[in-house]
Amino acid sequence: LNDSPLIHASLIKFLQSSGMRISDALSLSIGDFMEATKDYHDFVDVNEFIEHAPSDMIGTWYFHPQKTMKFQIPCLTFNDPETSNLILQHLRKIKNEYIPYAKRKYDYDKVISKNDALFGSQKSKYIEPLHPNPTGTQFWVKNKKLREWRILKIKEAITNGEISAEDYDKEVNKIPKFHAHACRKYFETTIAKNCGNLRICTLMEGHVSPIKTDSSYIKQDIEDVKEHYLAAIPDFSLENTETKTYTSEIRREMEAKMNELEKENQTLREEKDKEVSALWDKINDIESMKEFMQYNDY
Repeated sequence: LNDSPLIHASLIKFLQSSGMRISDALSLSIGDFMEATKDYHDFVDVNEFIEHAPSDMIGTWYFHPQKTMKFQIPCLTFNDPETSNLILQHLRKIKNEYIPYAKRKYDYDKVISKNDALFGSQKSKYIEPLHPNPTGTQFWVKNKKLREWRILKIKEAITNGEISAEDYDKEVNKIPKFHAHACRKYFETTIAKNCGNLRICTLMEGHVSPIKTDSSYIKQDIEDVKEHYLAAIPDFSLENTETKTYTSEIRREMEAKMNELEKENQTLREEKDKEVSALWDKINDIESMKEFMQYNDY
């Protein structure tokens, strides 16, 4: 990630923490991201959202993957707080750096729109998404660098006597390949490790449910699925990021407390209204008495 431009870093992290196929990720818009994180904000204007959206949001994504669209297989997945932070950094860079630069250099009056690609290409002035082919090339370059670095470490281990020179080929063959689909594989492995419910795993992966009747008879509660995702966030996170979210149980407790407080406030408002009404009655009585006394020359 440190070796990548911000746009590619946010895309890689998004694929890693959501498990989406790259074709689905590149089809997303800024408006989709605003909708996915609506539990954390109430912004309608895209510029206000980019500038003031809170950090550490968890995105909720419900869609039908393009690859299995004809089978109408649903997918309910999420992205972790680090991913949302990276995406916001990228969008703020476009808004605060690229747009002023484009106006000065090209006299180009760009306005950010909800319809702009979430992972936009600079060639299209960040309106259209990154093209899959150059994006694949970026992964190929990362894969090559990763392999060269791993081979260097293997050679150092041989020089230091940590492994035998005869094991060189075996160690080289262990080097994993880094590509877009590897991020999806990592996601599936991580979810499987943290969630023992096969139905929920397949729902988050966008795979066919193991029970054929599930699509007709079972509708998973989003908060219940999210709780399983929360358990996996430590494995997705590369840094210690605070997770600002509530489990469904805590949410219900908070809603109950809020309802109780609202009832108490309503009772207080009614009591205050009665007191104010009584005061006005007294004022009116006094005014009537004054008029009576004046009329009768008291």
